[in-house]
Amino acid sequence: MSTRRFAPFLTIALFVIGMKVWAQQPTGAIGGRVVDSTQAVVPGAEVSAHNLETGLTRNGISNEEGLFRFPALPAGRYDLTVNMQGFKKVVISNIKLDVGSIVDQTVVLEIGQVTEQVTVEANINTVNTISPDLGAVVGEQMVRELPLNGRNFVQLAGIQSGVVPDTHGRSTAGGINRRSGIAVAIYGSRGRAAVFVLDKI
Repeated sequence: MSTRRFAPFLTIALFVIGMKVWAQQPTGAIGGRVVDSTQAVVPGAEVSAHNLETGLTRNGISNEEGLFRFPALPAGRYDLTVNMQGFKKVVISNIKLDVGSIVDQTVVLEIGQVTEQVTVEANINTVNTISPDLGAVVGEQMVRELPLNGRNFVQLAGIQSGVVPDTHGRSTAGGINRRSGIAVAIYGSRGRAAVFVLDKI
């Protein structure tokens, strides 16, 4: 008999059918808008996302609407740096990116020399306004401490808002799927529309 040992950190990404499928991979995204102190958009700004744990760096340019986006970034902690001629360099530090999450960050540039730098701690309460994707992350402490019948990680989906057992279809009864165990409906979708991403060793 062989056993599998699961890492204490579990990430569940829940997505409603019809939404974009990029988040089915074990990655997240960082995006947002570059503006000046008057809230006017700043196109052509140099933007980079640097992973503090692996050293991975992605570079981009804000578009004519001041928007930028780095899709398919490995989960981790990032520094976001924005440079633009005539403005001080801005660094948004220690952005926490979870699997399946999208960080929406507005960067405000101040007039000054590019050699000057403004460092801002990342706002962990940023609201995603750049994607219709819905998702949730269950952290290490909850995975360790919540009682689970049979330690089935799918049960953790039930603690999120809008998630109920899927009682539709011939293969489910009371939320129990005869083939995969548990089925959940997310904001009225069918169980087959849910995607689960699990970190394990």
